[in-house]
Order: sequence, then C-alpha cells, then structure tokens
Amino acid sequence: MKNLVILMGTILLGTIIFQMMTGDQPGSLKSAVSDVMRASLEQYAQEGRGNW
Repeated sequence: MKNLVILMGTILLGTIIFQMMTGDQPGSLKSAVSDVMRASLEQYAQEGRGNW
C-alpha cells in the first residue's frame, strides 16, 4: 500500500512539472521561450536584418 501511495505521488508530481514546462499559462517555460523568440524577431525586423 505504501508503494502505491509513493507511485501515485510520483506520477502526480511528474504531471505537475510537465505542465509547468509545456503548458500555456504565462509562467510556463514554453510561454517564456515564445516571448523571447518574438522579441528577438521583432528586434531583427526593426534593425532590417530580417525578412518578416
């Protein structure tokens, strides 16, 4: 029974960490990288080094 509780807790923790990395909420890693990429592309476009 103890092993089952530990397994369930591990699975739950894994899904929470996965959602933090790949979710669509503003604090996720995916959203942060997306914001940085957009800012970089806008910077290149303003400097005339991009074709966007």
